[in-house]
Amino acid sequence: MNRSKVLIGWFLIILMAFIGFVIETAIGSFFVPEGSGMAGPATALGYGFVGLLIALVAGSFMMKKLPFEILRVALYITAFAALLACGFIIYRIIVVQQNKNDDAPTIGISGTHNDQKTLLVTKPAQLNNIYSPTKL
Repeated sequence: MNRSKVLIGWFLIILMAFIGFVIETAIGSFFVPEGSGMAGPATALGYGFVGLLIALVAGSFMMKKLPFEILRVALYITAFAALLACGFIIYRIIVVQQNKNDDAPTIGISGTHNDQKTLLVTKPAQLNNIYSPTKL
């Protein structure tokens, strides 16, 4: 095995392990029961670790058996898939942060009562009911 094939093979193994971890964690999250509490994420990560190990074995097998030209093309495809996996992770982080912010309580002024303003702490979904144009 020449040196460039080993280097490309190691990059391929690392990228495949990352992709296997991300894909198996995403798939494993569908099999976690709804009320599992803190054990749910650990179960999904366990599935991800199994995917990582499978991808490591597959990547090392590919490094040994494939010729250099095919290995290089496989590395390009795997690098593109790893970029897509990173985009998926960033998208999920943004969605979780937005959902967390939607549930945060906010403070709004509900109206006047005897020339005094009363403060009302509500969630944003409830503010639409309070500030509807028909009630103003």
